[in-house]
Amino acid sequence: MVTLQQLHDLEIAGGIEWTFDGAWRAWIGNPLRDEAMVGSEAEAMEWLAAKAQELYDVDADEEPAIHLSPEELLRLQRDKNRHMRSVLDGLTDRDGKGGK
Repeated sequence: MVTLQQLHDLEIAGGIEWTFDGAWRAWIGNPLRDEAMVGSEAEAMEWLAAKAQELYDVDADEEPAIHLSPEELLRLQRDKNRHMRSVLDGLTDRDGKGGK
């Protein structure tokens, strides 16, 4: 069965939520591709795994193509943030409002 970690690693948005009355909501996709109300956490996970395989052709036995350590992920996030700041600074400069 597809795991939540696999969906996360493949950058597939989804979630499992519960309500006070015992109902469970599972959803997948951003924007939302599908959702279901089920009666248990296990049913929610089963639905999510099946829907991921249907919509995204996710193979439960296949390892994600990219394996990064937490340190590498943090470095990539910082690099992305620096890049976005420089892009935004450039847009501000172009509008004549000054950079920093």
